[in-house]
Amino acid sequence: MDFQVVVLAGGTSDSEKLSPLVSKDVPKALLPVANRPVLSYALDLLEASDLKDLIVVVEGQEAAQLVDAWVSSAYLDRLRVEVVVVSEDLGSAGALRAISKRLTSNDILVVSGDLVTDVLPGAVAATHRRNGAAVTALLCSVPVSGPSDTASSSGKDKAKKPNRLNIVGLDRSKQFLLHIVSGTDVEKDVQVHKRKIQAVGQMEIRSDLMDAHLYAFKRTILQDVLEQKEAYRSIRLEVLPYLVRSQLRSAPSGGSGTAVDETGSSAVQSSGNLHCLSQHRVIAPSAFKQDVLSRSSGGHRCCAYIATKSKYCHRLNSIQSYCDINRDVIGEASHLSGYSFSAQNNIIHPSSVLGSKTTIGPHCILAEGSQLGDKCSVKRSVIGRHCRIGSNVKIVNSVVMNHVVIEDGCHIQGSVVCNNVQLQERAVLKDCQVGAGYIVTAGSEHKAESLARKFMLHLISSMVRVRFPKRYLIVLLTFICTNVCYIERVGFSIAYTVAADAIGVNQANKGMILSMFYYGYVLSQIPGGWAAQRVGGRRVLLLSFVLWSMICGLIPLDPNRVTILVLSRLFVGVAQGFIFPAIHTVLAQWVPPQERSRSVSLTTSGMYLGAACGMLFFPSLVKHTGPQSVFFVEAVLGVAWSVIWLKFSSDPPRTDLPKVSMPKVASRDMIKAQAGGVVAPRTVKIPWRRIIFSLPVWAIVVNNFTFHYALYVLMNWLPTYFELVLKLSLQDMGSSKMLPYFNMFIFSNIGGVIADHLITRRILSVTKTRKLLNTIGFIVSAFALMALPLFSTPSGTVMCSALSLGFLALGRAGFAVNHMDVAPKFAGIVMGVSNTAGTLAGIVGVGLTGNILEAAKASNKDLTDSETWKTVFFVPAYLCIFSSIIFLIFSTGEKIFE
Repeated sequence: MDFQVVVLAGGTSDSEKLSPLVSKDVPKALLPVANRPVLSYALDLLEASDLKDLIVVVEGQEAAQLVDAWVSSAYLDRLRVEVVVVSEDLGSAGALRAISKRLTSNDILVVSGDLVTDVLPGAVAATHRRNGAAVTALLCSVPVSGPSDTASSSGKDKAKKPNRLNIVGLDRSKQFLLHIVSGTDVEKDVQVHKRKIQAVGQMEIRSDLMDAHLYAFKRTILQDVLEQKEAYRSIRLEVLPYLVRSQLRSAPSGGSGTAVDETGSSAVQSSGNLHCLSQHRVIAPSAFKQDVLSRSSGGHRCCAYIATKSKYCHRLNSIQSYCDINRDVIGEASHLSGYSFSAQNNIIHPSSVLGSKTTIGPHCILAEGSQLGDKCSVKRSVIGRHCRIGSNVKIVNSVVMNHVVIEDGCHIQGSVVCNNVQLQERAVLKDCQVGAGYIVTAGSEHKAESLARKFMLHLISSMVRVRFPKRYLIVLLTFICTNVCYIERVGFSIAYTVAADAIGVNQANKGMILSMFYYGYVLSQIPGGWAAQRVGGRRVLLLSFVLWSMICGLIPLDPNRVTILVLSRLFVGVAQGFIFPAIHTVLAQWVPPQERSRSVSLTTSGMYLGAACGMLFFPSLVKHTGPQSVFFVEAVLGVAWSVIWLKFSSDPPRTDLPKVSMPKVASRDMIKAQAGGVVAPRTVKIPWRRIIFSLPVWAIVVNNFTFHYALYVLMNWLPTYFELVLKLSLQDMGSSKMLPYFNMFIFSNIGGVIADHLITRRILSVTKTRKLLNTIGFIVSAFALMALPLFSTPSGTVMCSALSLGFLALGRAGFAVNHMDVAPKFAGIVMGVSNTAGTLAGIVGVGLTGNILEAAKASNKDLTDSETWKTVFFVPAYLCIFSSIIFLIFSTGEKIFE
């Protein structure tokens, strides 16, 4: 076929639309579609049409070299290809203008290198020759754009929708283009001059066709337009509409004898001169004309080749279209891929390696040399060459290019991951595009983001020695203390569960072992406060840490040795039960009143950060080194903290307390008393009767009970709610399950800073500050708990739980610090009483929730219905409201125990 073929392959100038997919290393023409460069789809079609002499136009020298190297290798002895370099940002018309002297044949076929279709270019060329046209354009049905039915495929589109790209006017035979308006988003209605309708006789208006960017031109006419219209940059937006308009210039225009305006402007004085056309409509004037094109003198014809709706046609010119094409080529348009799919409707290269219980679903491609770990799931996705994918990874509706490393527990949905990207453990991507070489940090979550590697200046700060008050170090060490304690709790649960499941321990025995810690913990709360008061909080902390660290290091994790495990967990619980009363005794000694809120908030926030760290790191540790290794790590952390505490902790010296206006002969005890500290703890008689019958103390106890009731109910039963109601397991949630803990960590510290600011600046009194933050925290938490079962999506449920626990943590700046206000000398005692109630709340709340659900089940209620769960979440919500009222009425910020 005597056609000269020009393939416009682009370069890297499309990086704005296709960022971060297109880069200097991967020009647009080499973007992989189903593990093949997109340019290969156009070249294969040309080869199938016996069009083998090609000019491939590439923008930019570096991009041209890459394309030339690939074409020379892939199409050796198949096509005769000349790769021509043009400047960037010329546009499609500018690129043709730049190579105009190379065009010598009578007819030119111009094909976009980003076109993926099964319409043969030879069919368009044959139609062009048959009609003797100046230009023939391939028009296809507008492709469906957006997510698939099962999951999203790109960032922001929420539903499938056709793009409205052109308004096209056709003659009766649907062969000739009479009118075309192109743009990225054409209005639903279009206005056409009545004189144009009178000139052509009859016109069918179509808005469901897409200009596929495949054209057959008469060379002389194309060169004339490019020479005369030097400002034209786009074939689709400028050259083609110009040719369509100019074909009518010499045509008779009916009775008026006026030709259609070459500019095609629809601006007129009267709206009566316009016809408004919508969607798909045939219009004609009252007096029908003969086909003006057949009798125009000296004119030219603009033709259309309209592909049937069964044909596939899509251009890769945006992130959305890239996702759509990859989805289609491995799905309903799999015949375009050039691959032979298996009986399972997927392609798994023989050199790839799959771990145990890993599934590759239908409409998937796994390229050569890639490896997947255990329990991975891949659905409707393309995975490139030599990728290394860990265990428990889920990939849905995504494209993963070559040499990508994905670590354990990652979840990728509707995303594009470029070459040499590293996703660290438990990273979550949803509707994202990740540029080449980017590192996604462990545990991070990204939604609808474009992540690209940036070259930044790193500011290197020199270490400057600054002398801080020692109480800051004490607060920091107590923060690390609570962090390590909760790492131990979470770590044992993870390690023991894995070890017990491995030998088939029943649920009753597992529950008994896991609960023994709390029985020991509740027994030692009040004794812990007493011991801290009598011996000193610093010593009690040290002895407690050494005790539980030794138990963790010496006791083997053998689920068969039930008695040993029961006793060890009981003693660890007893040892850790001394810790929090001792911490509050230490803080009461060291921290002045104006710093207590943020100090206590920082210390207690270590619990939530420790729990999150344990959940993040211990599963991988257990997997790679075994459950027993968790005990060793916990023992090392405990001993390390004990050594640091022994070296740096001390009783508070005079110089570290706030400066007070006192006589020089004032004793150290007087200074401590002025600071609200503890005076000679071993000689002070504990006022047990006054503590037990104190209403402010009971306000603290009630709120501590409610706080832990809500916390333990959500911690223990929310996963069951996700599985039964939302059909989502903890593994599916990824790192989002840690969001409530991080939220508590953040809100706890925010509450402390706000409280100290209000007190220090004397904006509010201590009493009003405690009541304000406690009320806000508990009331907002109550409403969040009541709203939780109303959401039918995981994101809504996680949001409500995170909001509830976050504001509960904010409320700790009220009740959880208040014992240091009312009883600074006996803070450990009051804390012990309060924490006993909190621990009992966990036991009662978890058990009561189970009974509520069992009662609902016995009443034939569906546990998969969120309505059944309303009682579960309403009970802690009502408790929050009740507790906030109690605290609002009975609490005080004044010292009541001297």
